[in-house]
Amino acid sequence: MQNDRTVKKIYFEGNISSYTYAAAGASIYDVLNLYLEQPQRIRDPLIQTMKSYEQLKEYTEASEDLELGMLIDIVEEYGREIPALLKKITGMHVSDTERDKADMIFSTLHRCKGMEYDSVALTDDFITQDRIKRLLEREKEQPVDREKLSEEINLAYVAVTRSKRFLDFPEAMFPGEDKTFFEKKKPAGPVRLRFDKVFQLGEKRKAHPNAYKPWSIILDRELRGLYCGGKPVKDLARHFGRDAGAIRARLRRLGLIR
Repeated sequence: MQNDRTVKKIYFEGNISSYTYAAAGASIYDVLNLYLEQPQRIRDPLIQTMKSYEQLKEYTEASEDLELGMLIDIVEEYGREIPALLKKITGMHVSDTERDKADMIFSTLHRCKGMEYDSVALTDDFITQDRIKRLLEREKEQPVDREKLSEEINLAYVAVTRSKRFLDFPEAMFPGEDKTFFEKKKPAGPVRLRFDKVFQLGEKRKAHPNAYKPWSIILDRELRGLYCGGKPVKDLARHFGRDAGAIRARLRRLGLIR
């Protein structure tokens, strides 16, 4: 996905109308009708049991149904505008034969298996490490469907391996501290991974096995001691598995050189 271009043509992998449904079968129109207090128009059996829109929100939060949660977010943001917006989106949709002319392609994980795209942007409904921890921590009170959890993890893997060049994804999906190869697009926005940098890393680590790995307090102490003991930069580079430029940069960071 490129944010610096105008999107005029879009394409949905598979049936475009299926994107208005959650996996369990609830339609965005069912959520909208509950929101607008029009229960007689609701078709989904689950949402029919909800006495109010607030009850649906409480159910969604308790069950951590991310797909239903996304429908709720859309309804709350666009409300009565949804039918007109869906009509506009349908009008922008190109046929299968013109798929390569689309400015943007939408897909579910099941439909994009085996496919690759130059740039991929993920929504925020994928499993995260924090969510896995929460589920396992309360497993004694509420049994966890391990098979379903494993499937969600596998789907996240499929998602992050569809891109050939750029991957934009919610920061919550990457809880680690070493984000050398990630770029924040904006303060509260997604993180971007550039695969060309990752490929460069693979080549660089053939000669320097610790290239771009984070420095620890212990390594800093060892570097300081060796440098102050008179060890040359080229020998330090060989010792720490990094190139000479990285050693000089760390020495500068430690205030040992200018």
